[in-house]
Formats: sequence, structure tokens, C-alpha cells
Amino acid sequence: MKLKLKNTAEQIELVKAMGSRDTTVAVEANQAFAAFLGPVVAKVLMQAATASAIYTDLPYDEDDRPSIPLDLWFDGGEGYVTTWSQNVAGGLPTSTVEGFSEMKVATYRLDSAVSFLKRYARRGRLDVVSKAVERMANEVLVKQERNAWAVALKTLAESGNVLNTDETTVTFTLDILNRLMTQVKRINRSYAGGTTTDAYGLTDIFVSPEVKEDIRSFAYQPVSITTSNNTLPANNVLTNLPDAVREDIYRNAGTQEIYGVTIHDLIELGPNQKYQSPL
Repeated sequence: MKLKLKNTAEQIELVKAMGSRDTTVAVEANQAFAAFLGPVVAKVLMQAATASAIYTDLPYDEDDRPSIPLDLWFDGGEGYVTTWSQNVAGGLPTSTVEGFSEMKVATYRLDSAVSFLKRYARRGRLDVVSKAVERMANEVLVKQERNAWAVALKTLAESGNVLNTDETTVTFTLDILNRLMTQVKRINRSYAGGTTTDAYGLTDIFVSPEVKEDIRSFAYQPVSITTSNNTLPANNVLTNLPDAVREDIYRNAGTQEIYGVTIHDLIELGPNQKYQSPL
């Protein structure tokens, strides 16, 4: 994530005031700088973060302890409401047991700090100040991402809704995506256990760069359904995607959508990567 301060007379004067030898002037300038930069950094963090694609913000006031009224999900059936959260930054995600009244949401601070000599501020060195703020923002971004995905992946692992394949290395095929779409439909039921009126289905998938490689290969390789040991069944017939789809994948060095499902590739996913342990 890159941050750069505009080289304007007002910002230079503000940065110089931050390095003032007059403590009162420096404190006031620091507060003004923080008030100006805080919302900008927060907006950039939300745009740069990948976890924002699967989370919804719950706004609350400072020093408040946010909560969710569970009565809104009453009569959903046993096991319908399951909450996974962290009580401390970097802590193990835990399934919290709550009564059917109000669930308190545990919050914690994500902090970062950086130091530089005041003479850089007094000289109006916007490049130094920009890099310092950029470093802090990136550290907060890393902490935010790791904590957010830790909870999501723990939830997935314990949900029992993982689409299992028997092979140790799986080539991504349209059959896998098709089965995922069916499984999501089975999970998304109404309160009575029947067909829901909600239009929700499989909208996004998060994959490793290796899976994105498989998708790019659709442009020049036949598409086929494979068996559990990643071999072709005896009666399988190799087929190609429609020419228009293959040409689109070829022109764009891949595709961002298949069957209306948006594809996100994460560097953190894949063999021996941060978000995925070895099989």
C-alpha cells in the first residue's frame, strides 16, 4: 500500500509545525495532522484489505462495547447461530457461547509506531513523513488481515462444509466450481428448512495463484471432469469451452468471473503458505 502527501504549501507548513521546538505548537500540529490523515488511512486500509470482501462493518462509538441482539435469529434451529471471534489481537479464534438475548462483541486495538528525527519535520521533508505513515499503515494492514482471515478460516475448518476431494493435488475444474455452487444452495435454507426467498448463492471464491493458473489454462486446454485420483474416467470426452470464453481468457491473461462467480487470488493461499497448512 502506497501513501504520498501532496507537496502543497499548507501541508509543508503543517509538517514543519509538527517539528516545532514549541511544545504547544507541535502538539496542536500533530493533532491536526492526525485528524486530517486518519480518515484517509482508514479508507485506504479498507480498499487495500482483502478481508473486507467477506466482512461487514459494525459501527460503534469510542469506548462503547458493541453487541448484536440474537433474538433477530431466534427459531433458526439448533446450531443455526455460531459465532467465531478473537478476544485479543493474534489470539486463537474461539466459538463463543451466548444466551439468546444479546451477544457482546469483543474488540481490541491494533497499534503501530514509528520514529524519525524532528529535524526532518522542521525542514518540511514530506517524503520522510509519507514513508513513516506508509510504514505504520502497512503494519496495521498486515495485523488486520491476519486476524481477520484467522477467524474466517477457523470458521470454515470447523463448519463441516468443506468440499472434500481425495487427491493430494487437485487441478481446478469447472466440476469443482459446479459442486461448490450446489453445496452453497444446500447450506442456504429458509427457517422452515426449505427453499429460501433470498437470492444468495456462491458469489465469490478466494483461490491461490496456482488455481488461477489452472483457470488460465482453460484458454488452451480441453476442459474435463476428473476422478478422485485426478485421472480421466474411461467414458470421459474432452471438451472445449465456447470460443468466446476461451478468447476472453486468452486476451485478459485469465478471467475474473466464471458462471457469475467472482474469482479473487490470494498470495497467502497455496501449498505451505500463511493461510494454508500442508495436506
